[in-house]
Amino acid sequence: MKAEYLIRKGGYYYRPNSLGYTTKKSEAGRYTKEEAEREASVEPWRMQAIHQDVVPDDPLPHGYRILAPGELDAETLEKAAQVADQYSTNPLVAAKGWDDEQRDYHETGQLDASLAIATAIRSLKGGSE
Repeated sequence: MKAEYLIRKGGYYYRPNSLGYTTKKSEAGRYTKEEAEREASVEPWRMQAIHQDVVPDDPLPHGYRILAPGELDAETLEKAAQVADQYSTNPLVAAKGWDDEQRDYHETGQLDASLAIATAIRSLKGGSE
């Protein structure tokens, strides 16, 4: 049997292995129909076994959207690379109380990460600027 069912209790879904709750379908555990119905029968007035296809997908955060195949163009990739680049010239401020070694480690890690991200993004568009 496939684990395709979610267990809803009130406005929340059981997480995998019944370890906590979430409001997000993407974070919800998947159970067989029998498992979900057995658990939901404990409190049938507020619990349900629901097939995953009936539950709407999680909404995208504000400002995000799904790109269609081929929609990621060179201009968009370059803008993303520029965002990563800015951290190599304007690193985030280290935490107060850090000694010089911790600050250097933090700043070097940011620089390495931002340059690696910018390079990886540019490689998607075929460039290596």
